[in-house]
Amino acid sequence: MQRNLFEPLTYHLDKKEFTILTGARQTGKTTLLRQLEEHCTKTRKQDCVFLNLENKVILSELDKNPLNLINYLPTTTKKTVVLIDELQYLKDPTNFLKLLYDEHSATLKIVASGSSAFYLDKKFKDSLVGRKKIFRLLTCSFDEYLRLSGKEELYTEIQRVRTIPQAKTTKIAYLKNEWEIYFLLENR
Repeated sequence: MQRNLFEPLTYHLDKKEFTILTGARQTGKTTLLRQLEEHCTKTRKQDCVFLNLENKVILSELDKNPLNLINYLPTTTKKTVVLIDELQYLKDPTNFLKLLYDEHSATLKIVASGSSAFYLDKKFKDSLVGRKKIFRLLTCSFDEYLRLSGKEELYTEIQRVRTIPQAKTTKIAYLKNEWEIYFLLENR
């Protein structure tokens, strides 16, 4: 299942700004990055590289010099999407992003994930204004919950009611019941 944020992220792949995906632990950031990787591979519009900074070798090389990233790129003339998971592990994520944006944004698009806390961390000193757009991945939305639990009919009904002015539903009792279950799951 694709999260609601998938479409806005794919749309932003064509933008010059780097894409930063933040969210709490276990919200699906890595899964979203993998889905973007699959999307890039299927559309063949852009080359794509996935780097997980939990890999200490990769992390060490990028910490030594952000330009070491170039060694991981394919040798084609297409713009390359570099998906970086766990950006907060870098010693200086600000400098890393700033340098790559300023020198390579014509040939490089970075989509990076990191925990929400890394924006509050003192390592991320600069706002990188004009160089990045932040997308926040929250826990599962009610719409996503309905789809994940196989309640496609209720999901479709919510979409219908939202898009048609003055629409009414006969499924309100079912929706309320699912909302209560969803609310309890989200607040445990």
